[in-house]
Amino acid sequence: MTRIRRSSRLVAVLAAGALVLPLLTTVSAAHAHEVDTTTSSWLASDFNAAGIGDLGAANADIDGGGYYLLRSEMAAAGAPANTELTVPGSGLKFTLGGGVSGTADHVRAVGQRIETAHALGSQATGPATKIQLVGMGVNGGQQNVPLTLGLSGGPVQTTFSISDWCSSAPQYSDTLFGTHRHRYSGSTQSAAVCGLFATAPISVPAGQKLDYLRLPVNSNVRIFAIASDATTTAAVISGSRHVILTPDAVAGELMGVEVLGVTEQESVRYQWRRNGVVMRGVTGETYRPSGWDTGAAIQVQAAVIRSGFRPATAAPSAAVIVREGQIEVTADPTVSGIVRYGEELAVDPGRYRPANASVAYEWLVNGEAIPGATGATYAPDAATVGHSLSVRVTATAVGYSLHDQIVDVGKVAGRQCAVLQGARVSGASVVGETLTAIPGVYSAPQASSTTTWLRGGTPIAGATTTSYRLTTTDAGKTITARITTVAPGHDPIVELVAVGTVFSAAAAPLPASSPSVKTIKIKRKPALFHGKKTLKNRAKLKRGTVLKVRKPKVDARSVTYKYTWYRAGRKAAVGQKYRVSPKDNGKRIKVTVIMTATGYKSAKTTISKVIRVS
Repeated sequence: MTRIRRSSRLVAVLAAGALVLPLLTTVSAAHAHEVDTTTSSWLASDFNAAGIGDLGAANADIDGGGYYLLRSEMAAAGAPANTELTVPGSGLKFTLGGGVSGTADHVRAVGQRIETAHALGSQATGPATKIQLVGMGVNGGQQNVPLTLGLSGGPVQTTFSISDWCSSAPQYSDTLFGTHRHRYSGSTQSAAVCGLFATAPISVPAGQKLDYLRLPVNSNVRIFAIASDATTTAAVISGSRHVILTPDAVAGELMGVEVLGVTEQESVRYQWRRNGVVMRGVTGETYRPSGWDTGAAIQVQAAVIRSGFRPATAAPSAAVIVREGQIEVTADPTVSGIVRYGEELAVDPGRYRPANASVAYEWLVNGEAIPGATGATYAPDAATVGHSLSVRVTATAVGYSLHDQIVDVGKVAGRQCAVLQGARVSGASVVGETLTAIPGVYSAPQASSTTTWLRGGTPIAGATTTSYRLTTTDAGKTITARITTVAPGHDPIVELVAVGTVFSAAAAPLPASSPSVKTIKIKRKPALFHGKKTLKNRAKLKRGTVLKVRKPKVDARSVTYKYTWYRAGRKAAVGQKYRVSPKDNGKRIKVTVIMTATGYKSAKTTISKVIRVS
């Protein structure tokens, strides 16, 4: 028996008197067919296949090859559905099913037990003394087929034989029934003449009652009816049944159905309807409405079946309107990439239920939408540098309320601006002289520089132009130019250029052209290192390796060093360090060191090596 536990969300029992269910869906091992609840055949609850069909409707298949008996020809030959018929010669009575298109109309033998107590046996109004199986063999006649008679005194084994459905005459001791007509495939009539047969009569032993039949495991045996001399009126399901359905239907959430009043011997076949139209294939106790169901009226009808009884109908459920669902986030969206001007960022949209939810994006700077930035990727522009970036991810699905969330990406950094030539200061460090800050050369376009002059490391009030005239206050102090360079979309560069100690006019050092001015003497030449190792000629280095110049040892104090790097004779960088790139492979790398000090002539030295880069 198929049942569902009562949910706390189920409605109260419906009042009796709801409309009668004409057709209901049942699922067998091989086919899904509707149950004809209007039939008068007590075997209909056991039907699990359809062999009587309608022209071109593809709603029946007897032998697995798509062949079927035409419903209209069966009726014309004197074998209509739901009418009491008689087997020629024996006088035994039976009723065929299949009166409604698309319904199951016979039993395919798969070893099942058919209860017969109320129709033929101990609970029948008039028990049977003999029976005949009305049906056919497929894929050839079926001879000496085993059959178990479940008698009141215990089971008894017997056999039966039944001819192939397309035999023109009985193959065994069975009887050709008066329904022999053509068989059909699709809309095509076959030359074969096919129909039903009745087995030889099977007697019920005197004093015994036939309470069940155990069919063989032989799907080539098909039984459309069981003829007998019994009075079968007791094989009727009594009492009322009511279908109750989850009262609150929401898109994406499971709905449950239950039929009240069902006994342990009964089972239920469900039919779900959307706005009154049958939902094909939806036959279970539960259903999860999709977004397309939102606003639709869902109703469930049901048939109650019991082996050996005519199917009964249950009062249908009340219709429930499906409400809009809520999109569920099963994995949050994320953003990958470097949050820097010009670097592409990419959104992983995350995961949602329903899985077919579509996703839209909107990039935000400081919480405001960026015009045109609605893709899954975005490269911050110069205007976003220094500002907070985020992205709004909006998930939508038909029949669901939208869901959006904002993913914080972070503050946008500028690009790294390379110093191609460092800033410098011209002028003598003597009271009364004017110093001039000269910006360097930089990789960023539209770079602009500002200058702040420092005395002993402290900004000088009002000294924020490129020129500064030294005063007596500066005598004996160290003056430095702080040159700040900015460019759109780039991080600022701050360079400190030390001028040195300022002399008073009387104590100023002699001009460099004076014969008495000393020349800086180099006591130890500079050297190139990578890490802690001295760089050797033709050394093999990895890309990204940093080379560093060890300062030369000189005899002067307060010396200023200026480093310039060259690749194959062309200027490549400035500064004490240099990062190796693939362009350096096989090239001679030269660095020039210029040393200056107050009261000395400047000195220059050079060191070079050929390097290989892997």
